[in-house]
Amino acid sequence: MRTVYPRYADEEAVSSCSPVHKMTKSLNLSKIVSHSLMDDGSSMHPGHFKRKKAPTPVWLDDPADISLVRDTDIPLHSRLTTEIKAFVSYMNGEIEIAQESVQDSIARLNTCIEKQWPTARATCFGSFASGLWLPTSDVDVVIQGIPAVDKLGAPLDTILDIVKAESWVEHASIVGTKVTVIKVILKACHRRMDIAVETADTQHGLAATEILRTAVLSMPAMRPLAIVLKTFLREKGLNSAFTGGLSSYALVLLCLHYMLQPGHASENDDGVGKLLLGFLEYYGTLYDHKRTGITWLVNPLGHLESVEYELKSGGKCRLVLDDPINPDERGVYNVGAGAYAMARVVSALENAFYAIKFHRASRFTPTPLSQMIHWSGPSTV
Repeated sequence: MRTVYPRYADEEAVSSCSPVHKMTKSLNLSKIVSHSLMDDGSSMHPGHFKRKKAPTPVWLDDPADISLVRDTDIPLHSRLTTEIKAFVSYMNGEIEIAQESVQDSIARLNTCIEKQWPTARATCFGSFASGLWLPTSDVDVVIQGIPAVDKLGAPLDTILDIVKAESWVEHASIVGTKVTVIKVILKACHRRMDIAVETADTQHGLAATEILRTAVLSMPAMRPLAIVLKTFLREKGLNSAFTGGLSSYALVLLCLHYMLQPGHASENDDGVGKLLLGFLEYYGTLYDHKRTGITWLVNPLGHLESVEYELKSGGKCRLVLDDPINPDERGVYNVGAGAYAMARVVSALENAFYAIKFHRASRFTPTPLSQMIHWSGPSTV
């Protein structure tokens, strides 16, 4: 038989001060119940808990495109192509807005540089010049035409003094990286500009830019493919060689190698969905990053080609990607040398491939492309 012991007054006082008692007192149970229960009792029916409507990605504003992308009877690569085109169109608008303030700043830079050296001029290179720039990317600028006698001094210090006095500059400082540059923050848009003087390294950058610009102009699907992948890697935090990810140059060279393979080179932008799936599958699941390298050669017609070769030793997952600027120096100039987090890059590509391949719409991933890029759109700052 259960014995019930009387509760004394001091026990009541202790229990009333307990955390559970305080929490219970702080909760207005009657208010909670009134909000959770419907007057007609329909809340007890399973149908009361309805699935929330999936959001529409910001890059889809055409009703016809929205309908097509959500139609599961249409082949996946066709739906993906439509969505990629819509995404690139959306990004083009963001890029054009961002470019206006950057180009204005470059014009102002040219004006003040020419006052110091009439023969000098600021020239863009990198993604801004190749057509693959994103609003979140830095703008690379090289000052060419500085007189030889002034090059013997410290031209960067002179340029720093010049830009610091300009009203369009918020902040400027010299940073010694692989290439010593002036890091400038633009006052109008808070975007970053790297200013360098002409050296062997910047000459290499200009030559690399020309290769990428040629690829973008000759392969219509190159730009949309690269824009999607650059945005994807940025969201994953894998878009910088300084943190072990892929540099923009390395990523676009991987795109170029894939597109130069038989059956891909002639793809126009109508096949970019198929190209994206193929890229993700190839580098995420098929390509052996431990034992394979990529190099380049120039064929008799003067066109750039790429070939894969077996590495002498295996080891950990890495990227051996020769620089096409030096096609005869196999294994010497490795563009992917800094990608020490290549295993994470490969994992991200593999996960993206399977997520799109077996896509099912949800509140978090309403469309195939939103498996890679959040439906609210990428940051542009």
